[in-house]
Amino acid sequence: MKTAPALSFAPLGQMENPRLLGRYLPALPQDLAQEVFRSFPHPQPWALEPFGASPAFALQLAHAGARVLVCAPNPVIRFLLDLEAQPPSPQDLSAALADLASARKDGERLETHLQSLYLTRCPSCGSEIPAQAFVWQKEPRTLVGRVFRCHCGAGGELPATPEDQQRALAWSGAAGLHRSRILGRVAPQGDPDREFAEEALQTYPPRALYALGSLSNRLETIYTTAERRRCMQALLLGALDASLALGEDSESPPSLGLPPVFREQNVWLALEQTRQTLSAADALPTPLTLYPEEPPESGGVCVFEGALRQLAPHLPESGLNFVAGVLPRLSQAFWVFSALWAGWLWGQDAANPFKSALRRRRYDWAWQTQALGALFGALPALPVFGFFAEPEPGLVGSAFLAAAQAGWSAEALTLLGDAGILQTAWRKLPQPRRAPLVPGVFIARRLLLSLLRESKKPLPFLRLYVLALAGLLQDGYLPPGVVEFDGLLRDALAGDDFVGLEGGLWGLRRV
Repeated sequence: MKTAPALSFAPLGQMENPRLLGRYLPALPQDLAQEVFRSFPHPQPWALEPFGASPAFALQLAHAGARVLVCAPNPVIRFLLDLEAQPPSPQDLSAALADLASARKDGERLETHLQSLYLTRCPSCGSEIPAQAFVWQKEPRTLVGRVFRCHCGAGGELPATPEDQQRALAWSGAAGLHRSRILGRVAPQGDPDREFAEEALQTYPPRALYALGSLSNRLETIYTTAERRRCMQALLLGALDASLALGEDSESPPSLGLPPVFREQNVWLALEQTRQTLSAADALPTPLTLYPEEPPESGGVCVFEGALRQLAPHLPESGLNFVAGVLPRLSQAFWVFSALWAGWLWGQDAANPFKSALRRRRYDWAWQTQALGALFGALPALPVFGFFAEPEPGLVGSAFLAAAQAGWSAEALTLLGDAGILQTAWRKLPQPRRAPLVPGVFIARRLLLSLLRESKKPLPFLRLYVLALAGLLQDGYLPPGVVEFDGLLRDALAGDDFVGLEGGLWGLRRV
């Protein structure tokens, strides 16, 4: 029996959260790309980033001196890459917001009109002021609360008033025309994906749909520079995300559909918050090109607007030095909203290549394994460095099994810093490993015993999971799927030798 690669540890620098759409994208250490260059030093390397899950990681590689070819079929990810590579100036962002504010709607400034949608009356001084948010109960649909801060000092979260309820209902009917127009940009009448686009739009409260539709309509009619328009699109993208009906945990990715209790955000304030967030960016400009134009040898990012399977026939036989990327997490909501937002912001041509995300409903670890298996099967035979941000067993298991099914072997595992980021180095095997005659549960049990005896202390479940799976795969045992491996590992840990402890730790009953 072969042994699993050791799980080593390495310190990392400060974590950096994505500025826009941060709840969908991984937070990464600022020096994560340096781990690749420590493992694989090469002067002026060409790197392939096939996953397209983290714009920040591609830019880190470029800042370290690599030329990076990124596969980015998601139009929203491509836009985020563009924003991070060529960050807009605070002046242009402020000017773009001012242009939107001064646009006319029904004879008044658009800012004034949209803020009036959210007016509520202060119980202390009687003034009408825009609320920051309203709180709704889904069943029965009832406006139950309001969040505001008045100039007199009163505020907080208070019960909604009948006047608040009346105003909200008055704007519900006005959202219909905007809903139809948005659907026409994503999936016109007769399009088989239209029902799925309609379902995704249900996650927006009607008043938010009216406000966002008014903004996107005016954005198309404003005469301005290309850079100001890009800034407006960035502001609107941030508002599209912030204006979803969100439950109590607004930092986590939203689910499709309305939660039992949700907040309705003030859309104009969401625009202002996005401007502040993007204005605080302290990013270095990075050369960015579209495939097949190459970035400069000093480093930069080349974007391929498609998946690796489309790029693979055109990859040069020589020139690329390694593959590196952050493994994507399952996020049905992000992929569905990306397809919706792409059509909303840039029209049907932008949404069409990615529109299948609207109708896909089977997102599980078996699907993830299949999708990653196709990706690993299309990779060139180069060193591969994969990172798991906030790794969980299902994600790690699907990637390891997908790689093994495509003939790749995990050769090194590193847990990076307190953030718990897992790095894996894979290499392409010249031929498949011969399957062992011993049942997998016995191999797993021996591996687990060896790991716990060597550590002389209990270990977290994730560490046992990763090392046991890597050891099984190195020994030639290939579980059919993540669910089957989970069952195998549970059976192995159910033996008399092991005991589960508090905090998700596992240890030995006797050493």
